[in-house]
Amino acid sequence: MDREAFLNEARAIDWSPVFDATTIDDQVTIFNETIIKLYDKHAPYRSIKVKHLPAPWLTDDIKSLLRRKAAAKAKYKCRATEYNREAYIKIRNRCNVVCRDALRRHIFNSVSDENPAKVWKFLKSLGIGKTSDEAVSSLQAMRSVEARLLG
Repeated sequence: MDREAFLNEARAIDWSPVFDATTIDDQVTIFNETIIKLYDKHAPYRSIKVKHLPAPWLTDDIKSLLRRKAAAKAKYKCRATEYNREAYIKIRNRCNVVCRDALRRHIFNSVSDENPAKVWKFLKSLGIGKTSDEAVSSLQAMRSVEARLLG
């Protein structure tokens, strides 16, 4: 989105119909229609294709735990008391253990399959069996994901 063009057009909008409307409902309707037209022009909806699906080992329970960890971290940052620090460290450590164990279980279950084609497909998704540049890139991507989860 071109921010400057958006702001310039927003400044140029004639807002008098909003102020001239007789009821608050009409004012809100006119205001919303005007803003939606502006956003449709400068930041239209577009379809996106998700290239990387979420990690298959991230269950709803783990996602909930990750949210609790983020909330505890925010609370500690906002109010740095010893109690908040200990609460954050406790949930962070628990989250790290749960994520690490879930990832290990997923890897173990994926390579212990009796179908060799599925095992190799999984190994290739980790970067095993690819050229060295692709494998390094895949390994760096996995480390980045792991760092975000455990960080």
